[in-house]
Amino acid sequence: MISLKELRLQSFAGEAESLAKFGFNPTEKISSLKNFSLQMESHALHVIEDRPVSNANSYFIDKSEIYIDKERTAKLSIDPEERSGLSLFGTKEAIKNSLLHPGQVVFLYSPPGQVAFEKGTKYDKMKPYPDGQLYLLVGNNGDQVDAMAISVSKEQERQVLSTFFGKKNMDDVGFDDEVQKIKYFLTTPTVTDFDIDGLLAYLEGVSYLNDFPVYKNVHEEEFLLSDILYDLRRGWMKEIRPKIEIDYQLAFEMTQNGDVRKAYLDQIKNYFPIYSKDGKMALGGGCGGNDSENEFDRSNDFMKIDPLSTNYRLSTPSIEDIMKKNKEEDTDEYGSLKFSPCPVCNGEHTRPRHVLLEVCPDKKSESGKPIPIPKC
Repeated sequence: MISLKELRLQSFAGEAESLAKFGFNPTEKISSLKNFSLQMESHALHVIEDRPVSNANSYFIDKSEIYIDKERTAKLSIDPEERSGLSLFGTKEAIKNSLLHPGQVVFLYSPPGQVAFEKGTKYDKMKPYPDGQLYLLVGNNGDQVDAMAISVSKEQERQVLSTFFGKKNMDDVGFDDEVQKIKYFLTTPTVTDFDIDGLLAYLEGVSYLNDFPVYKNVHEEEFLLSDILYDLRRGWMKEIRPKIEIDYQLAFEMTQNGDVRKAYLDQIKNYFPIYSKDGKMALGGGCGGNDSENEFDRSNDFMKIDPLSTNYRLSTPSIEDIMKKNKEEDTDEYGSLKFSPCPVCNGEHTRPRHVLLEVCPDKKSESGKPIPIPKC
């Protein structure tokens, strides 16, 4: 939960704190207005609004490599160590099945629960995933796969899976423990007899007879199957939009002046009239997903818009590692925090923990008075 006061005080928070509290990386690289707008929109939909359905995203396959862009310049990133490599294995199997059965919907389910199955991994400190993710994949044009993701509350998992996979199929599957269930679903993508239109028609019939809840988000908003169906239709056309219209051109101009943080914080503040309770607002999805192929660094490329990336499944638990890294690299021998650049002198300063610098310590006005540091 965050408050407007925290947003003001955290205006100059470090990278790790921004990731932990607000779900964005203040040092992210901004390549273009289009890409930044997609990043901001994804942050609004999945971190602030905590919506259960993603917009469809396309993946392009070339010589067994999976790319997230038509030009084949950026590869899909899934941590090869997450869930003992089964997340990566399951994704590749689902994509392969999608290409082998073009036009047919393929389901891949990643259950809630443990992130690691053994001790001694970088995931030791991570809490279990609280919700499941049901992925829908459809092969197209021989080398392209379109995909969407649906968030599934743990309490509704059984009914959701029975609806999508078939009640008989679920009744025939028994599990001795949580890990066995996770391993089964991650290694068993299901090729359905539906194309996307047939699936939507089927779900419409189910929702007409029994419109059950699928997901409850951090704002206590409950999404019924009919709501999911509505968003699946919009998401397949990539038409899910944030509740608040943001001027991304203006936000982009802020980033060009070096103020990525303010662009994101302004977006969060715009949602307070909708979601705040008693002056505070919850952020969904948690913060700190990992999308790094070579290192366990959640500060790199934090928000990814493609649902199959490890990063799409955001999870709060990884913050310990971020904060530990921050403590090791960004503090002096007295435990003071460093922050830069200073908006007054563009230099780097240190401050005691939990103390906000109100004036620039290195620069004074012509009259010799300290210059106040602007507040957000």
